[in-house]
Amino acid sequence: RASIQTSPFPRNVHPQHNVGRRRARAVALLRHARDEPHLTCFVDAAQYGRSARFAAVAIDHKGSLLNSASFKDSTPSSAEQAAIALALLDDSRSHIYTDSRSAVRAFASNSISDEASKILGNKIISPHTITWFPAHLDSQLDSLTNLNDAANSRARALTLRAGTDADLQGGYGEFKDILFTFNEVTQHYQMGRPTFPLPHGKLSRSQAITLRMLQTRSYPSLAFFSIIAPDTFKSTCPDCGSVSSFDHMLWRCPSLRGPNKVTEGEWSSAITSSELLPQLRAVQRAHDAAVRIGLPVPTWERPAVLL
Repeated sequence: RASIQTSPFPRNVHPQHNVGRRRARAVALLRHARDEPHLTCFVDAAQYGRSARFAAVAIDHKGSLLNSASFKDSTPSSAEQAAIALALLDDSRSHIYTDSRSAVRAFASNSISDEASKILGNKIISPHTITWFPAHLDSQLDSLTNLNDAANSRARALTLRAGTDADLQGGYGEFKDILFTFNEVTQHYQMGRPTFPLPHGKLSRSQAITLRMLQTRSYPSLAFFSIIAPDTFKSTCPDCGSVSSFDHMLWRCPSLRGPNKVTEGEWSSAITSSELLPQLRAVQRAHDAAVRIGLPVPTWERPAVLL
């Protein structure tokens, strides 16, 4: 146990909401593997159809098969642990990469499966480091071969019978990113709930606040101020005489012609976009509308600088 080290798990690597972070981690690990090719080993396991039988493989930096085994009456996590155990038998390759977080946790807690335990037996294991590698990425990442994908292909190839399509074999790949910790579970629901994207990182705080008010339709209008202070504000638009509501002020007013005219769909796209330029245009439009009809908007609503 003392000779087997596990690298810490990174945070914020959700397979749907943190694709960029996962890709960046994969590229960094592949570059490390490229720099130390003869110390690198990638492992994976694949299921025989939808049975309880699995194949486990270990490959080198060229994608060549180093070791393999098959198991019956097993589980996905146990098979992944067995794949790591196969790699541990190779004293010359000290860096082991796997896309199974449950397998890494099992070795970290010294509670490995029976299959992995039988492979290791009483053998003396040289120092190894087990590192989690993000799954479900492209076969090529920044001109680097995704060796994790290569290991997956190797394992799947061992499970295919002649004339059987790989897509019909089933498998458990969709369960490789199981949520383990309280933070992962709560973050999964939190990140899946938002209706609108976050303000772009290059927006100033004042611009970000304006965008959030536009997204939640809490940006002030003449109709709103006329309810609060009817003696001071009238609800009618000074340009056309209609009620100057939130929608009317920003895109419905007939006086908005030419380059100032937008459709409801275009406005909706602007406030639901995660890109910088559409968000800036939405903030700028709100500022210009407030100035045009004389709204007492807060001073932090400065005109956006369009790129």
